[in-house]
Order: sequence, then structure tokens, then C-alpha cells
Amino acid sequence: MDMGKMITAYPAMTDIHVTEGEPVSIRVYGSLKKLKEKGEDSFFTSLFHDFLGPEKEEEWTRRGSCDGGCTIGTSRIRIHMYHSFGRKAAALRILPSLTALAPDPDREWLEKTAALEHGLVLVTGLLCLVSTAVAGNMPWREAVKTTVPFADILVDITGMLVVRVLLL
Repeated sequence: MDMGKMITAYPAMTDIHVTEGEPVSIRVYGSLKKLKEKGEDSFFTSLFHDFLGPEKEEEWTRRGSCDGGCTIGTSRIRIHMYHSFGRKAAALRILPSLTALAPDPDREWLEKTAALEHGLVLVTGLLCLVSTAVAGNMPWREAVKTTVPFADILVDITGMLVVRVLLL
């Protein structure tokens, strides 16, 4: 399987899923599409040989999985190697070209914040509070009181947290 040719043939593709002996699946516009081509052992060997290296292959053998990345042409690819029901498997995510991304709407604020010589920038949100609450087995309102006592937290009428960035 030639990944470069596949990327060219399916420019809207975002993921490639390969399991040894199974048809290759790709994700295009959010839907999975099975190809006629099957995952062969040579594909996994070439991933390690051409992109990941012997250290990642050793990690994959020892732990059962490994992560890495590569660039093919102008495409950046994140690779996750693992085993599925005793067979070699890989999930490859095709990342957008950095030049193709829209400009960051917060760029001016980020540049000003990055230029500060002193202080602490805290960026928090609902996910970190919920995971803290779950880990501590406490309601999220209690987690807010104990984990971020200095943050300016507002609860809107829907019950979702609104968290401002606090510069100290």
C-alpha cells in the first residue's frame, strides 16, 4: 500500500485504519469507506522501517502499542500502532497542512500574553474540573471550590461553567 498515492487519490481523507488481513478503511467526510486492498504484514514492516524506527518497533513489541508521526509530501501524519484480536493494526490520522489552517482568531491576544515578562496564565474549563470531580468522587461544584479557588468562575443558566483566563 502506497500511502502517498492513497493521500493523492483521496484528498478529503482524514484517517486510514489498517488491520492485518482485513480490508483497509478510510474516513472521508466523516464516513468510513472500505477499500479492496487488505492490510498486509509488509505495510506494518514499512511503517517501522520508513517512518517510526527500531525504537518504536521495540516499544510496540514490548507494550503492544506505540505512537509516532511522519510527513509524506506536504501531509503530516500521526500514527498509532497496536494489536487488535492478536493481529497487527494501525490508525493513521492525516493532519491538515499548517498553511491550510485558518488564522487563529485569538492570535493578537496570544502574542500579547506570550510577551508578558511576569505572571501566570491559567486556562481552565469544564473538562478538567469534571475529571477532578470524578477522580475525587465529588460533585463538580465541590471540585470547583477545592481545585480552583482563585479562578473567576461563572455558572450560566444552563449550568455550564464559564471560566475566564486569570492573569496573576
